[in-house]
Amino acid sequence: MEWNLGELKRRGKEKFKANYFYCLVAAFLLSVALGGAAGSQATSTVRSAMSAARQGIAGVSNTLDRTTEVLEKKGRLSAEEIKELEDTLKQAGIPEESIRSIENSIENGDLTDEELDELKEGFRTVMNTGGIEMVMAIVAAVIGIAVIISIISFLIDILVLNPLEVGCQYFFLKNAEGDSDLSSIGRGFSPNWGANVGTMLLKGIYLWLWGLLCGIPALIKSYSYRMVPYIIAEHPEMGANEAITLSRRMMDGHKMDAFVLDLSFIGWYLLSIFTCGILLVFYVQPYKACTDAEIYSLLKQKFPELNPHAASYTDPYGSTDPYNSSYGSTDPYNNRYIGNGNDPQN
Repeated sequence: MEWNLGELKRRGKEKFKANYFYCLVAAFLLSVALGGAAGSQATSTVRSAMSAARQGIAGVSNTLDRTTEVLEKKGRLSAEEIKELEDTLKQAGIPEESIRSIENSIENGDLTDEELDELKEGFRTVMNTGGIEMVMAIVAAVIGIAVIISIISFLIDILVLNPLEVGCQYFFLKNAEGDSDLSSIGRGFSPNWGANVGTMLLKGIYLWLWGLLCGIPALIKSYSYRMVPYIIAEHPEMGANEAITLSRRMMDGHKMDAFVLDLSFIGWYLLSIFTCGILLVFYVQPYKACTDAEIYSLLKQKFPELNPHAASYTDPYGSTDPYNSSYGSTDPYNNRYIGNGNDPQN
């Protein structure tokens, strides 16, 4: 069974245009689900906090440098400069008595060269101790916050976004069959939310383990497991490993076809950049999601687990077309699996 990309995309576009608004909403929710929450907020928090730490250290360093420069010239500090120095020393953890002693010596203006050298050495100590302590305190706080955010984001991914992906893919599957309703998205949460969570989690673990080898095996397996959301949405009674294994069987010999189909949308993604993502949201994402659902609708025809009529097909890759039982002699998919269907902008 070979694919004709042009026909698959034509049917996807046709189903998309027939139910534009609902497809638009479902595609947006699907993009949220696929985008995920884990790590992004934690990374943002770490970057912001580390930036604040660098700015704080730079501020301490600049204050001490300016103070040392004035003292080396035997000058006096203004009231504002003394107050700034006091705040800096407090921030660095210098005891109150030591700060008062330093201020008195500066105000009296009777510092000897030896006392000035001693004061400068103290400033260096401030930077080497107080500054480091400040950085370590900030880093520790950042790590703690990042861990908490990561845990919360991970739970949101597993418990909410993964079932949402299942529900959205079920909507596009029903839309491909001509029975579209946004209530179909709830399929990810009912009647078998727990099973959806477990199956999608197991799928993610498998992909993570494959990713430990290198990027290529994980990419290949991502195509192998591509049908999992559709399978568990349509058959919630199916176990996790059973659904994953069935997805692998469905994609056996078709992973490259799916990859080429994805590549055929590159032109649309490039155009979306020039529209600041507007084209992506309002056209490309729902168009692509509808086309992906057509893949599942096509492949499931030869699997008895998904199609009760498939048992009569002795050679699903041969001359017998699994769509003939549904469409009769006029098959919209018939003879469309031959050729490359080069139409990247279709």
